[in-house]
Amino acid sequence: MTRSYRARLVATPDEFLARWAALDPGATPFQSSHWLREWYRHLGSAADVSPVLVDVEDALTGEPVMGLPLVLDRRGRQSMIGFADLGVSDYAMPLLGPAVPAGPDEARAAWAAVRAVLPQADLAVFEKMPEAVAGRANPLLLALGGHPSHLSGGQVILGEEYEEWLRALPRHDRKELGRFWRVFTAQTEGARFVRARNATEGRTILDWLETMQNARSNEVGYEYLLDRPAYRDLYRALVNGGIERGEVIVTALKAGEDFVAALYCIASMPRYTMVRIATAGGEWSNCSPGRLVIERTMAAMHAEGYRHIDFGIGDYAYKRRFHLERIPLFDATVALSLLGLPRKAIHEAKAYVKRRPALEQAARRAIAWRRGKAA
Repeated sequence: MTRSYRARLVATPDEFLARWAALDPGATPFQSSHWLREWYRHLGSAADVSPVLVDVEDALTGEPVMGLPLVLDRRGRQSMIGFADLGVSDYAMPLLGPAVPAGPDEARAAWAAVRAVLPQADLAVFEKMPEAVAGRANPLLLALGGHPSHLSGGQVILGEEYEEWLRALPRHDRKELGRFWRVFTAQTEGARFVRARNATEGRTILDWLETMQNARSNEVGYEYLLDRPAYRDLYRALVNGGIERGEVIVTALKAGEDFVAALYCIASMPRYTMVRIATAGGEWSNCSPGRLVIERTMAAMHAEGYRHIDFGIGDYAYKRRFHLERIPLFDATVALSLLGLPRKAIHEAKAYVKRRPALEQAARRAIAWRRGKAA
């Protein structure tokens, strides 16, 4: 017999997170109370964006089933419900309670309860969802199905001996990491790896990281979200108290008093996820400071008990040199109104194209050609 569920909307993020913080929801750092509290404070209260916080429990026993940290986004031509993201959360999924559904039938019944309390909107778009976390299946994927995302994550799972992972790397990559450190430390007196131990040190590193990332975005000419005030405030707020509690990790390479590379991670023991990185480049390119600050951070955090090293989304060349295990991600789209039906088809068509790089490039060329003709 399929279990029955009831869902309710929770009024405020603080009320929602207070309930789930005590339940060890077992998701990624992007579902931690620290991340979500600051996310809703800085991004989830923007104009035309409002929190949608859904709590689901077993209708018979009252046991927690799942929590959905969502938003209603009215900024475009359609109203859309999705996870707390807006371009900064690498992974999205429900918070998982002890009574989370284990099979499709129960998951669909839980989704039906959620659907009944959602505010009016055209679409529900759930993107960048892992299939499972810590061995527990994602109930939204069980309920709605889904298709592979054009994005994926990457991770390294370390054992008890850090040197064992180093020895397992291909010889060339292992030797390069050692050479990079020797070149870096020989290049300037006082060259060293540092880790921020408090908010003041973290903000100093973050200031430099932001400056380098902004300069890089201006150089290549792409739209950059993270220099907008609300986004800048989010990362700064996370540092306040987050470093001392082990929820944020900020590391850097320094040569004398100058920064050479910086890395910003969010953490939930035994896992941390890299979310921002910047390097000085130029004369330092010969020691690959980006790869070096990543490896030095891995070694330092392994000594403190971290074993799950998450490189976040994006298939970049520097990540491939660490020989990552791929994290497949999935998307699901649900029409919530008649207007949402054609929007769903358009959204899924765009997602289909994004999953095929050659087709996406052809589409971009066709759009550019049409705009040129129109001009």
